[in-house]
Amino acid sequence: MQHPARRLALFAAMLVAACTSSPPGQEGEEPAPRAPDPVLVFDNQSLYQADVYAFSAGGSRVRLGTVQAGRREAIRVPGTALGGDRQVDIVARLLTRRRTVSSGPIGLLPGDSVEVLLQSDAMALSVLPLPRSRP
Repeated sequence: MQHPARRLALFAAMLVAACTSSPPGQEGEEPAPRAPDPVLVFDNQSLYQADVYAFSAGGSRVRLGTVQAGRREAIRVPGTALGGDRQVDIVARLLTRRRTVSSGPIGLLPGDSVEVLLQSDAMALSVLPLPRSRP
């Protein structure tokens, strides 16, 4: 019969060996680069500060940022904001007004860039694709 401390030491050595070894075929390989998140350029032409959100088809809501009146800001859309269908609804909540403005569903893929324009009357959001930058 083995001593309990000896069994514990053997188990610990096996655990350390299992945790430190790489899976077969992955030694020295670097992880695949992650695809860049989509970017939206929010152009706030209204007189109101806009809190910008992304709503996925699954119902999740992610706050993307705040764009001051008269400003144009680039906002990264994290992958967690996109649903499985890669569709998102951009919503602007206007400060000092009890209303929101929505883009309607738009499809975003990694690396996409779109411009979202909040019109000066703050009644609608327009979405336009931006050309992809080339290396």
